[in-house]
Amino acid sequence: MSNQEGEVIRKIEPRKHVRLSKPRIPLMEKDEYIKIRVKATEVLKSAMDKSEFDKAVQRGIEAYKPLIPFLGGSIDEAPKYFPIFNHDSTMANNRDLYVRLATLKHHLLSSSLPDRDRELLILRIGWLCYSKYEWGHHTLSAKAGGHLSDNEINRIMEGPDAEEWDTFNATLLRAVDELYLDTFITDETWNSLAERYNTDQLIDLVFTVGFYNMYAMALNSFGVQQEEGLKTLTQKLKIPKMI
Repeated sequence: MSNQEGEVIRKIEPRKHVRLSKPRIPLMEKDEYIKIRVKATEVLKSAMDKSEFDKAVQRGIEAYKPLIPFLGGSIDEAPKYFPIFNHDSTMANNRDLYVRLATLKHHLLSSSLPDRDRELLILRIGWLCYSKYEWGHHTLSAKAGGHLSDNEINRIMEGPDAEEWDTFNATLLRAVDELYLDTFITDETWNSLAERYNTDQLIDLVFTVGFYNMYAMALNSFGVQQEEGLKTLTQKLKIPKMI
């Protein structure tokens, strides 16, 4: 491609955000979805040793505990109760893809990145992609898990130049913006990240942003709607909403 062609492409401006008020792809029936989730769990289990798998299950339980009462379960049921989210029962319509994504999704949600950093990255790319579903789920995860305050969530919307960010947090947000705008992290930002992150973490950062960018495309295009129970929890906790 010539330089001139590249310049023409860069002149394309994003259109006004259009988001669906109802799904394009129906949710899978619960019993059918459970069968597919069992298969995905088997694939995940086969890719890990027992201690890693048990740790992953416990991590999932702890992450879901604050949400369970708003999805028809109870705290006492947490060890055996895993909510069925709309995004899962939508994606499961492509069974092979859903099963194969299980290992990657698990890795990214329990990767070498600190939990707070991961949520910050996911929320920023969710905001840039104007993905109400992704933003809704991860603001809940971030607040319920004690990773980010309302003030910090609001500042994620403002971006890396918002006041009060420390240097490293601003750098994390800037890395997301650079990946979103240019699919590339500049030397300055990379070197700042490398002062704190090791190689595993640098790789995990890029794949986390890339995966949730891709996932936002799917959520937006498929018209996945937020669960009513989680809307209730969002209102109760007064979590900042995407306009």
